[in-house]
Amino acid sequence: MKTSACIFILFLILTISCTKEKDIASEILPFKWVKLDNKLVYDYYSPQDTVVNALNLTVIINPGNNNLRFKFDYPQWNPIAGSKWVGDDYNVFRRTEGITTRKYIDCGMAGFGSSFEFTRAPAQTQPGVFYTDYLCRDKPYTAYKVMTIDETVSVPAGTFKTYVLQDTLTLRKEYWDEENGIIKFVLHSETGEVSGEYRLASRNFN
Repeated sequence: MKTSACIFILFLILTISCTKEKDIASEILPFKWVKLDNKLVYDYYSPQDTVVNALNLTVIINPGNNNLRFKFDYPQWNPIAGSKWVGDDYNVFRRTEGITTRKYIDCGMAGFGSSFEFTRAPAQTQPGVFYTDYLCRDKPYTAYKVMTIDETVSVPAGTFKTYVLQDTLTLRKEYWDEENGIIKFVLHSETGEVSGEYRLASRNFN
C-alpha cells in the first residue's frame, strides 16, 4: 500500500514539474500571442474601396496532428478571385528563432510523410536577410526578404514598430510585430503597383 502511494506521489511531482517547465519554456519563447483561439481582424483598403472585417487570422488546432495553425478567413469575398488573397493556412511552431512552419518531403503523402521545418517569421533579424519558403521535397517556392527592422506603422488598432518581410515572388509585404502579430499586409499588382492593404483593426488575445 505504501509503495503504491509513493509511486502515485512521485507521478504527481513529475507531472507538476514537467507542466511548470513547459509553461516556463512557453513564456521564454518569442511570439507569445501565438495561442489557441487568438484572433487578428483586418480591414481592407484599396484605391477603389474600403472593406471592414475583410480578413480574420485565427490561431486554431490543425485537424489530424494537433499542431497550431494560422487560419485565414475572408468573410466578405472568395479569396480565390482577384488579388485580395494573402496566403494559405499553415502550421506554426514557436521556436527560439521565431515562428517556424513545416512542409512534407513527399507531396503525395497527404501529411503522413517525413517533414522539415523552416523559419517563417524570425524573432530577431537584420535587413537583407532572406527566409526561404518551400512547396515540398525541399523545393523552394519563394523567399521573404527583410526590408527593414524598424518601421513604425499606424493602423486602426494603433501604432506599432515592425519589421518588414517582402515576398520575392508576389512582392507582398508583411509588417510583423513580435508581440502583436502581423500588423499590415501590402499587396501588389503584376506591374508592381500597390493594389491594396490589409490593416489590423482589432485583436482578440487570450
